[in-house]
Amino acid sequence: LEVNEEDSHAVYNALNTGDTIRLGHITRDPRERERELPCIALLLFRDTRRTLLPTAGIRLRKKDRLLFCGRGSAQDRMEWTLQNEHALSYVLTGESRPQGLLWKIFQRKRKKYFESDSRFS
Repeated sequence: LEVNEEDSHAVYNALNTGDTIRLGHITRDPRERERELPCIALLLFRDTRRTLLPTAGIRLRKKDRLLFCGRGSAQDRMEWTLQNEHALSYVLTGESRPQGLLWKIFQRKRKKYFESDSRFS
């Protein structure tokens, strides 16, 4: 895996906006973030340095290259987190934010309704 625009679009864009992405974020299941994917990072290549068995807390940077060992299902789910902004956001925050125009409109109207109704204040 290389942290670049093609191989990890969502992570690359998040790093461009100043977000902190750690190795442990991308090894979480994008459907159930409390669960770790069945894989392990064996090696991190950064510039001219090599780090054996990098820890989950290490911050990713653009152009990092990682070597993983794990099940094929881990690769499929990790790619979802790497490429999809919504999946990455869920892994980072635990919140599943509405996607698409209709869901966003519905969410705004729902929020206004609950804020204006005194029974919910």
